[in-house]
Amino acid sequence: MSEHLSYFLPGLILLIACIDDLRSKKIHNKLILFMLALTLPAVFLLNGWEGLTVGGFSALLALLFAVPLTLIGVIGGGDLKLFVLIAFTLNFRELFWITIYSLPWALLLGLIKIALDKKLKDFFWNVLFLFRHRSAKGLNFHSIPYSIALFMAWLSFLTVKGLS
Repeated sequence: MSEHLSYFLPGLILLIACIDDLRSKKIHNKLILFMLALTLPAVFLLNGWEGLTVGGFSALLALLFAVPLTLIGVIGGGDLKLFVLIAFTLNFRELFWITIYSLPWALLLGLIKIALDKKLKDFFWNVLFLFRHRSAKGLNFHSIPYSIALFMAWLSFLTVKGLS
């Protein structure tokens, strides 16, 4: 029972963040703080001190992974905070798989957005420029709500876990 509730929590956090991100193109700090205030007691109630300890270490790993991505502009600050927040609800293995699954989802969502914006030619030239010059200076990048990639990664994790 506790395991199913533990799986419900990150899914709910990600769904709420996706709605906020799609609606306003950002994840608001007030929402992150509100969800953190609910998440920490919920993790404690579901998994005790061990859950908070494991979640804290997972959050630290998420921070170490996401800060460089934020600094180079791959993900936004709201995505960083969301990633760290959901890490509090995960163990190391779950965090690893969510991170791995989010990468192809982000790529797929980015390609869909580029195709819908009719920017495939620009994308091709950007990739060619990157290979030739090994520099992104002066290139115009497209952005996607990474919260969606994280949510899809969570669903992928649950699907794979259910199949094994």
